[in-house]
Amino acid sequence: MPFLHYIKKILHKGIKISTSTLLLLCVSCNSEESSVPNRRVYLEIDLRTDIELTIEGNAKTFTKGTTYDSELGYAGILVVRGLNDYDLYGNAFERFYAYDLCCAYEVDPNVRVGIKEGEVNVYAECPSCGTKYNIIYGNGNVEKGPGTRPLRRYETFHTDSYIVRVIN
Repeated sequence: MPFLHYIKKILHKGIKISTSTLLLLCVSCNSEESSVPNRRVYLEIDLRTDIELTIEGNAKTFTKGTTYDSELGYAGILVVRGLNDYDLYGNAFERFYAYDLCCAYEVDPNVRVGIKEGEVNVYAECPSCGTKYNIIYGNGNVEKGPGTRPLRRYETFHTDSYIVRVIN
């Protein structure tokens, strides 16, 4: 909505804008889609047992479900505890990001990106092509390597103070 509001403001002020410029603006606002096939995802994470995800910058891979109805996308799920965000009052709230483990360049469910255990996990790296993906800020974009498309990202949310759910 803010984008359309901005365009209306420009048009209201009498500034002429061509149709091709408008189209270019609209197309450039879309983020690039991952090349990893979209598969069903449903994962519940209990932070009382997966305590490594309570620390900023930590990550964990899931190649087996945590409940009977878990579904893990194309190659498994990488969950990252991002850096905290703060509200207007200075209260911190946790950020979680989830990605498919499949490298977006290789697009093979048997080629999974990996993280270095025991480090702040800013990057996930493909063992086959060497593409490095930025995972700490929630975008999964390519930082280095032959890949050009981001990791497939999934939605995360808290169902209560201990359970994080990953879906698509």
